[in-house]
Amino acid sequence: MAPIVSENAEWFSVLGYTTIMAYPFAIQAALKLNVFEILHQHGPLSAQQITHLLPRPVSNPRAPALLDRLLHLLSSSSPALPHPLLAASLSPPSTFLYSLLPSAEYFLKDAHGVSVGEYLSNRSIELVNSLRHLDSVIVDGGDGFHKEFGHKVSHHIAEHADKLDGVMASVTAMLMKQILAVYDGFKDVGTLVDVGGSTGYTLIHILDKYPHLQGINLDQPHIAAKGLPHPRLKHVGGNMLESIPAGDGVLLKCVLHDWEDDECVTLLQTCKKALTSGCRKVVVVDFYAPDLVDGAVPKHHFAIVMMGTHGGKLRTVEEYMSLGQAAGFTEVKWVCVVNEYAVLEFLLS
Repeated sequence: MAPIVSENAEWFSVLGYTTIMAYPFAIQAALKLNVFEILHQHGPLSAQQITHLLPRPVSNPRAPALLDRLLHLLSSSSPALPHPLLAASLSPPSTFLYSLLPSAEYFLKDAHGVSVGEYLSNRSIELVNSLRHLDSVIVDGGDGFHKEFGHKVSHHIAEHADKLDGVMASVTAMLMKQILAVYDGFKDVGTLVDVGGSTGYTLIHILDKYPHLQGINLDQPHIAAKGLPHPRLKHVGGNMLESIPAGDGVLLKCVLHDWEDDECVTLLQTCKKALTSGCRKVVVVDFYAPDLVDGAVPKHHFAIVMMGTHGGKLRTVEEYMSLGQAAGFTEVKWVCVVNEYAVLEFLLS
């Protein structure tokens, strides 16, 4: 006789909301155990086989069974996470073999030995601790990261710049490859100034595609001093709210979301002063929020993460365009969207 099954969809949704945080920690464990690299080199494999290839000695006799549970999670999907990282196939008599799916490629190490996954999963504890203060952020202001750790997230990034530079370069490499495949707005720029460009890895990708282009990377003096070498790239230390080197193009990549509206307008007006000749454009590449009716849940989720951690503001495309208009640009254009990023142009006639 078949068992009676009674399932409540709403209850499963509630359980999902309260346990979804298991995913980033499971990914972090898989990275520490080198699971993605092992499957990339040797898969498909069972949990037992993976255990024999782990980077450190295994003393727990239950390790294969526990690893199997973790791999089951990374092989599962849900409405919130529709693209699992692993494929699981049942091999007789009752062993699961695991292999990588395309989503897992972002967790493989690049030529520099880093992966996007390391950056994302290592932020999990910081995010959890920061988001504990979300109610206080709403009622009292400020940001959760500062409430938890006593300083701004920008201070944390600067303190750990040596550790994060390689990972951020890896993230940028993936992003710029996708952006440059669909956006050609740098072709009419002679000198491009990247505002807040860290050590210059974003500009180097653009310079490599456009051999005519000259690049100026502006960041805080101690960061600019560590700038990456390139024959057409100059590093300048300074304060972006006070002065920006002259050029006919300015790039603001992932800058505006860190600032309130009035500060963004001030920064954009400073950018205007730097546009002395030529095409005279500011290219904005930044996270954007869809309208609520679009139902794009992952982006709304990211808006809460940003609000709760460092006080940033996720704007709609229309809100970004309003900033350009308030700063006095002649024309404001929404050019394209690449994943979670909107690309806009603010132009002067």
